[in-house]
Amino acid sequence: MDGDILHILNDTQFGQKLRGYDPLEVDEVLDAAIEEIKTLREQAKAATDRATRAEEQIESELGPARQNRLEAEEGLAVAKEEALSCVENAKKEAENLVLETEREVRQAVEEGRVKMLAEMAALDSDRQCMVDDMSIMEKHIEAHRKRLRSALMDLETLVGGIEARPEQAPAPSSAVIDEEPPADSKPLPQVEEELVAPEEVVVEKIVEVLEEQPTPEPPAKERREPVFSATPEVAAEEKTLVEVSPVVEEEREEPLEEPEVAPSGNAEKEEEEYPATEVVAATPPPTELLDELRQSVGGDGEAMDAFFDDDEPPSSLFRRG
Repeated sequence: MDGDILHILNDTQFGQKLRGYDPLEVDEVLDAAIEEIKTLREQAKAATDRATRAEEQIESELGPARQNRLEAEEGLAVAKEEALSCVENAKKEAENLVLETEREVRQAVEEGRVKMLAEMAALDSDRQCMVDDMSIMEKHIEAHRKRLRSALMDLETLVGGIEARPEQAPAPSSAVIDEEPPADSKPLPQVEEELVAPEEVVVEKIVEVLEEQPTPEPPAKERREPVFSATPEVAAEEKTLVEVSPVVEEEREEPLEEPEVAPSGNAEKEEEEYPATEVVAATPPPTELLDELRQSVGGDGEAMDAFFDDDEPPSSLFRRG
């Protein structure tokens, strides 16, 4: 429409009438209007061009931003899905880990319980073996004690018999021994080696018994030292046993005398069958044998006293762990 106005303004011819406007002034106004319209049209076109260029520039600049935004939104959606998936997987793995841990804990507890029961069974078996071994040892010790007591009672009886023995005839003098026997008499047999003091026989018997049956040792698993407690009765018994040796030595210092025998009609016959022999004084039992007896029992006086103690039960001879 603007173009039409400019065309009209340029081509229109106004008629002339009397008393009208001055044609020159009207033409000037029309020319000014045309120029103004052209100027405004050019400015509008330039503004339109600038706007178009600005829109193109904005579009060129906002396009990548829109694309980046779309990509960002798509990335966020994918990340959200992946996060949800990771959370679900983490929950599942945590549950599986908890279940596996509980299973391992139960298995470890069960294995520990089985191992503890096996160790308890082994310890109970060892304890039973030790109890059996100690019971057998106590029986051996009790039997050994009985044998030693019996031997000591025999020794005391023999010593009492020696004290109550009547005095014997004095030994023949050296002059009688040096006399030459008659021609028809038989030679005297050598009986020195056969005559042995009864006390020595008993002590040697005790030593042989001790050597044949040594003191049993504790089991190889665990050796326990016996704990003995001596009593006054056993101490008095040991003191009596120790004091026997000097008494026997004092009695043995006197020569043995042969008992007097009533004469009979068959004296010559009896002399031929039982020739007279020289009486040899028996050597008193040495104190070393008694010391050896003590050492075989326990090694000291207290152990020997406790060995012959009946007040304490056999089961208390060992220190229980």
